[in-house]
Amino acid sequence: MTNLLFFKLWKILMLTPYVPYPPSSGGQIRTFNLLKYLSKNHQITLIALYKNNEERKYLPYLKSYCQKIYLSKRPTKPWQVSNIIKAIFSALPFLIIRNFSTEAQIIIEKLLKEENFDVIHAETFYVMPHLPLTSIPIVLVEQTIEYKVYESFYSTLFLSFLNLILYFDILKLTYWEKFYWKKSNIVCTVSNSDNEIIKSLIPISKLPLFLMVPVKKW
Repeated sequence: MTNLLFFKLWKILMLTPYVPYPPSSGGQIRTFNLLKYLSKNHQITLIALYKNNEERKYLPYLKSYCQKIYLSKRPTKPWQVSNIIKAIFSALPFLIIRNFSTEAQIIIEKLLKEENFDVIHAETFYVMPHLPLTSIPIVLVEQTIEYKVYESFYSTLFLSFLNLILYFDILKLTYWEKFYWKKSNIVCTVSNSDNEIIKSLIPISKLPLFLMVPVKKW
């Protein structure tokens, strides 16, 4: 598959939880450079989530690298009461709920019905709930292992009722993060330590891809 990536023109559907411009944060920098690299030999349809309307002004900077671009609104403020209540009473963790866009979900379903994509590229596991059931290969990039980050934060807190809510949210987060690892055809990490953690939890094999550290292949 690695050789095919460089010699075949692929139609790639890429989903990101942010607008990858300006390249100011670590995730944005890596995604923007990846867009520039892949666009040399492949056709990319980008679906990017955004919080503020001001972010839409960066659309022209991405048009050189994408055949089509769809910007989809997600909650402006993550710590909205509605998001917190949904997370408490939902089987999904807060991280997924605060990054979910109904607009993106509708666009993706329409695109998958009307076009033939060779691969779906998802930046972070928590954008994957936007995807319907599909036979198209999915490449998931884990920029960090989210449940480990939340576990580390939880360990610094004093006992309280909010701790209990966070504890159960971490359990949900752990379940769904691992669930989407298994659902993906390729899982890529950006650090060797995350690579080793995932390999210790899910029996998978390595395959070089996109200059990242992959931990699963199809």
